[in-house]
Order: sequence, then structure tokens, then C-alpha cells
Amino acid sequence: RKAKHGDSSGVRGAAWLWPQE
Repeated sequence: RKAKHGDSSGVRGAAWLWPQE
């Protein structure tokens, strides 16, 4: 799932995956 900054729960896990806000 591409949760860049739209997913409240995914953004946390994706923060270290791809910190490209």
C-alpha cells in the first residue's frame, strides 16, 4: 500500500520505509 502521508496508520510504518514526504 502506498501510504505516503494520507494513511494515519500507514504513514508511521512507511516513515522509515520511504521518508520522502
